[in-house]
Amino acid sequence: MCSSDLNLTIEVNALATRIVLEGNRAVGVEYRRGGNVHVARAHREVLLAGGVINSPQVLMLSGIGDPDALRAQGIKPQVPLRGVGRNLQDHVTVMIAFDRKPPSGTIHRWMRLDRIAVALADSYLLGGTSVASDIPGGMASFARVMPGATVPDIQLLLAGAPLTARPYMKPFREPFQDGFGGRIVMLHPESRGELVLSSSDPRTPD
Repeated sequence: MCSSDLNLTIEVNALATRIVLEGNRAVGVEYRRGGNVHVARAHREVLLAGGVINSPQVLMLSGIGDPDALRAQGIKPQVPLRGVGRNLQDHVTVMIAFDRKPPSGTIHRWMRLDRIAVALADSYLLGGTSVASDIPGGMASFARVMPGATVPDIQLLLAGAPLTARPYMKPFREPFQDGFGGRIVMLHPESRGELVLSSSDPRTPD
């Protein structure tokens, strides 16, 4: 898909296979689509945003990483960086959700399409303080739960609406199931992990 107005091209059903390097400088991205290999050249810079798993995978497939680990998979080291894929931390969190029985809550009532349209206009065009001016999860607290903890080790987040909340309007879209809940987040994980390549094939999971 291409938009000339935004100077943007989006490739779908494509798999990024490696960063194209000239020396130690990234100059493009190689990707596969429809059984063919393509290269997108960069005019200025390459931004890698593949997440905590795919970003280090693409770096290592490109020869950026621990030289010994790369050679073990038959990949020629290009930029020796032993920290690639290491020191990973889990962001441990647990979600607790409940259905809300009628009458529905404030968020649910305001998410009806005509109401939320008015609320958005009030908040963002007129500077008002309608329900659209804040998110339904703005409350948080911190607590110490482990013996001997000197600082808070968990965070408690309130969710005033379910993750399935969306605008609705009968008969075009049925209302979502109203609900609420919370999230418990561990603040100071001590474990560390490492991501290594299991193959030089980009289609093989790490």
